[in-house]
Amino acid sequence: MIKSDENLINTLCAKTEKPDNCKGCLEAEPKSNSADSQGLALIAVKCAEKDTTYLHEDSLKLIPNSTTNLLTSVLKGCAAYSSKAQQMFLPVAHYVQERNYSAALDVMTEDIIPLVNYCLELINHAPDMVVPPLVLGGVVVTNQSCTNAAGILSNL
Repeated sequence: MIKSDENLINTLCAKTEKPDNCKGCLEAEPKSNSADSQGLALIAVKCAEKDTTYLHEDSLKLIPNSTTNLLTSVLKGCAAYSSKAQQMFLPVAHYVQERNYSAALDVMTEDIIPLVNYCLELINHAPDMVVPPLVLGGVVVTNQSCTNAAGILSNL
């Protein structure tokens, strides 16, 4: 088993759309310095899951303070779809543990990322609506972490 070092992290993250964000995720986990590529993939998936959870929680938290029906609808949609995305991370982690990276990648790209992006689509359909920065930023961060995890999986 090849253990992780800065070179392995750099190599895996260089193949993602946001290498600096990828490295930040992996290096934030203390176990990353002893992880192999499979372990680093699991860490990246956990980062994406964490960000998806934050998006879900933040969307729910803002619903009671929503000032318009449209914003309430958008926040409920973001909460619902991020919740569905959250449920898909368990199979992804299972596939990574089995080293079935193509199946894990399929769930990330065909299920999770589209569910996260649905929130952005809701926002884009209401261009005059003021979107809470917590949600807009959450969608961007979540999309990046999911895309980074997918980038790592596609290169294993």
